[in-house]
Amino acid sequence: MGFFDRFKRVEADSSTEATTLTPLQKARADAIDWLAHCCRRDVEVVVSSAAEVAFQFNATFFKLEEDIVRLRIPTEALVHPLEPFTLLVLTYPLAEKMHTFTASIRGRCEDDEEGVLLLIDIPSSIHVCEAARSFRIPISETMEFETLLDLGQENHRPAARDLSQTGMRIEFPIGHVPEIPLGTEGSVHLKLEGREATLRICFRRRHSYGYGLYFMDCMDETVIRPSEELRDLTALLERLWIQERSEEENFL
Repeated sequence: MGFFDRFKRVEADSSTEATTLTPLQKARADAIDWLAHCCRRDVEVVVSSAAEVAFQFNATFFKLEEDIVRLRIPTEALVHPLEPFTLLVLTYPLAEKMHTFTASIRGRCEDDEEGVLLLIDIPSSIHVCEAARSFRIPISETMEFETLLDLGQENHRPAARDLSQTGMRIEFPIGHVPEIPLGTEGSVHLKLEGREATLRICFRRRHSYGYGLYFMDCMDETVIRPSEELRDLTALLERLWIQERSEEENFL
């Protein structure tokens, strides 16, 4: 049985009768399938730091081996040193969904004319969610995420439910949702663990207990160009979300 087959099938006895995969085994098998597909098609991936020192760059899936994935990174993108055991957050779109996982750097190969080959560990699982124009990161009630909505004549402190680099979803207590016309403009101040961002917003959507907000300065024509403060805030939020998901999986 080959390496990839070990995660596709668990043999119950010498008769090769397969048993049901455990949730962790299935998550690992799915991760290998997705990464193999990404390497065959040279899928682009956004790589960011999972540590205090924030950085982000684009890379390409290059090759899947027995226990590592090779990424190809343009040489000019390496403005931060990438040391072994550095924890990374990788995000990429596939089949109209967003895939995100964390992985540690295993090492670095010889550079070639097309860039740097970085070796990372195969993750135990990959988180998959519905894709939006910009990846929405869920905000749990355990996160100390502060939201202050400034509409000029009135201020509100709604609960933030998700955040992306183009907008966010907010909610109010049941029965206390203010009537705010769609198209209303204002600003929102966001704060999480010392990271802050103040953004111009427009009310775009109404849902049962709140609204969908659009960040008015996030786009340059058709290209998403968030502010540095918003990029730092979303990177921190993404790390916290993945940590929570990992802790939940380990508990299960």
